[in-house]
Amino acid sequence: MLADVGAKSVKLLLQVPRQKSPCSLPGRPETGAFEFPDLTGGKLAGTRSGSSAAIEAIQEIAAAVKRLREASQSLAGEAGERTSTTAQMAQQAAGGAEAIAHKAGGVAGAASTTTTGTRETDRHASQLGTLAAQMQELAAAFQV
Repeated sequence: MLADVGAKSVKLLLQVPRQKSPCSLPGRPETGAFEFPDLTGGKLAGTRSGSSAAIEAIQEIAAAVKRLREASQSLAGEAGERTSTTAQMAQQAAGGAEAIAHKAGGVAGAASTTTTGTRETDRHASQLGTLAAQMQELAAAFQV
């Protein structure tokens, strides 16, 4: 309560018209209220405009960080897709290589069978040649 009375007294004293004295601060003589001089030499206004520029710069940086994050996420998604595609291609290639190896094994088996058949044919052809020679000798003996 005492503080309320003190604050009201100060307010009333500031509003009372006063005579300008050589020791008084510059102010408005009609109300007795005074204005504080700018002791910063205009630096306060410069600080305010600098703060505005800093806020704008921070906003631009935040926007750039947002764009970088979006680009990074996009690249990560594309890298994931490429990894998946590469894995699928590798899987298909492995399956194709396995099929080729299986077929090559079949071709090798067929070649082996063909080689065995060719050897058998050669052996039989040789036997047939021997029999033909024997038949010619026997036919020569029956000439009349």
